Amino acid sequence: GLGVVIHAAVGFDDAKDALAFYGVYHRDVRNQLVHFFGVPGILWSMIIFMTHLKVPFMGGTTYGLLLTLFYLVFYLYTDQIGGTLYAP
Repeated sequence: GLGVVIHAAVGFDDAKDALAFYGVYHRDVRNQLVHFFGVPGILWSMIIFMTHLKVPFMGGTTYGLLLTLFYLVFYLYTDQIGGTLYAP
């Protein structure tokens, strides 16, 4: 469930570990291309949708902001240069 996703997201020490994990499950070039372009598109759509949903008891904070911050911190933690270039 969600615990597995969170553990996978923070379980990498650096970009090399993340790419090794990614490589095991995504060896096919077509699969890699779909993920390279598709996942950011899906994430962007989710962020746009979630910016209309406010988090209860957190003022004007939206779920879109929280998702964006999680995504940004994850990629900056994994690789500072790549995370900066890939930030939403």
